[in-house]
Amino acid sequence: MTDRHPKAIEQLRPADVQAAVTVIGHRDTHAGIQSARINLAAAHFTGADLAGAHLNDAQLLGAQLPAAHLTDAELVDADLTRANLCYAQLVRANLANANLAHAQLVRANFSDPAEALKS
Repeated sequence: MTDRHPKAIEQLRPADVQAAVTVIGHRDTHAGIQSARINLAAAHFTGADLAGAHLNDAQLLGAQLPAAHLTDAELVDADLTRANLCYAQLVRANLANANLAHAQLVRANFSDPAEALKS
């Protein structure tokens, strides 16, 4: 799947999956409520829009996130071991202490073209 064009991948995303990841990714993690570590290991989120998602300390081991939009996502201490992040948009994503061991990052985008023009 790493050689597929992002537009072709995006067509595979069902609306119900997008609705679920929107709720998961935007849950209130600052309300003073101690929540259990969210376990999304081996979940399939191809092309999902998780921009600005709160996924700190999430278990995403082996998750399928090709062409996912993770711009401005919070992934501090997340376990992304063996996750597929090919073609994912990770611009300004906070990956502090995230585990990316053996993650697939082919054509993942970590840079904002607008920021590069400012230099």
